[in-house]
Amino acid sequence: MIPMRSLPRFALAALFLVASIGALATEQPIRFEFGPWPAGTSPQEVGRRVAANFIPRPHVPQWEDVVIHYAEACTWYGALTFAGLSHDPALQAQLVRRFEPLFREEKNLLPDPDHVDWTVFAAVPLEIYIQNKDLRCLALGEWMAQNNGASPMAAASMRTPANTWRAASAGKRDSGSTTCS
Repeated sequence: MIPMRSLPRFALAALFLVASIGALATEQPIRFEFGPWPAGTSPQEVGRRVAANFIPRPHVPQWEDVVIHYAEACTWYGALTFAGLSHDPALQAQLVRRFEPLFREEKNLLPDPDHVDWTVFAAVPLEIYIQNKDLRCLALGEWMAQNNGASPMAAASMRTPANTWRAASAGKRDSGSTTCS
């Protein structure tokens, strides 16, 4: 458990991770506006260190509720995005492995999507689905994004990629599709 006084540092690390992702996302050669980066200080190197530092940390509970804090969700999403953009499959695999216990012994840490701070978490399983097509992550992310209150862990069947929450948000959902319940 990370003390509340440590959350500003945690949020700052998340912000830096997101900024380093932006530097990787450009298709043009990186322009050094402040000159070349000293050894060990480039956005890629620092982003890799921040993401690697995040992996072994315990989950951050949100206030008095014992669910994952949105700051952790944002950091996790940023680390996953960084791993994808930096073409680091080892880092990506570690971040995905960190999620695996949330389907089993740590499922009590999943926030119910009844508040904006908790629905932010949906970005993590949805990004994992985008990267590795794990249908369990798609089902969980859709459930949270749709905020329907159904239990994703008791799903009898998984939705197909054709019926993603993105199709639903674009108004393309067929009337026969159902959410996980």
